[in-house]
This record gives sequence, C-alpha cells and structure tokens, in this order.
Amino acid sequence: MVPIHLTADLLDVNRQAGSTLRAGLARIPVTMTARQWGLLSLLAVLWGGAFFFSKVALGELRPFTVVLLRFGVAGIAMLLVVRLTGHRMPRSPRTWAGFVVLGALNNFIPFSLITWGQVHITSGPPRSSPRWSPTPGVRSGSTPIGSGACCLAWGAWRC
Repeated sequence: MVPIHLTADLLDVNRQAGSTLRAGLARIPVTMTARQWGLLSLLAVLWGGAFFFSKVALGELRPFTVVLLRFGVAGIAMLLVVRLTGHRMPRSPRTWAGFVVLGALNNFIPFSLITWGQVHITSGPPRSSPRWSPTPGVRSGSTPIGSGACCLAWGAWRC
C-alpha cells in the first residue's frame, strides 16, 4: 500500500455536530490500495484520452457536433448501466430539471468551450492542461502535508 495523506472535508454531512477536525481526520483512510491506484490511473487515461480523441474528431467535425456525439455516447452508456443494475430512471420533472441544469453548467458548457478552444486557440500549454488535471491531485495527495507543496505548472513540476 502507498500512503496518501488527505484532509477532512469540513462540509462532510456525516460529521457529528460536536466532532472536531481531528476526529474527522481519524475516520479518513490514509492509504490507497493497488486497486485504487489502478482505478485512478484508468480514470486519468480515459480522461486524457477523451481530449486526444476529441482533437482527432475535430479534424473532420465541428466542435459542437463532437460535444453532442460525446454526450450522446455517454448518455447511452449511463442508461445501459442504469438498466443493467436494475434501477429505474427518475420520473419527476423537477429531478430532470436539476439534471439539465447540472449537466449544462458542469459538463456541456465547459466541454463545448474546450472543444471550441482546441480549434480556435493556437497556444499549446493551456490547451493541454485539462489532460493533466488528475496528475497534481495524485502528486500532492501522495506528498505528506507540510513537506513542501508540488504542483504541475504548464507541464513542468514545480516543488
């Protein structure tokens, strides 16, 4: 097991009203298993690969079309997971309204801007930085707190 140091989430809804930060930290696991590291690595590959394949697709398709295809495939995959696990889709219009707002603000608008930027912005480092988003989290998360912060700045490690 590789040690990873985490901080307590101060907004943790499971925290008791009278508990202290130290008690909250005591409940957080401080090691990641090889399986967890593998899953995190898979996530990083899939996440970075999505930007690579988006750039490839932008050679033939318009940015908005690429985003719609990406979200269409993701929507179908999520629907299959829901069905295969025996769950049902919500029927409440209020729930779906929340899904639409959340999806637009957290996914659709940002990815539309990213794909548009891949076509229209010529600078290299800022365009590649979203692919490296998981990397600083893994690096800083595996560094003991107080031992000096490390970060990824435009593709180069700064400690």
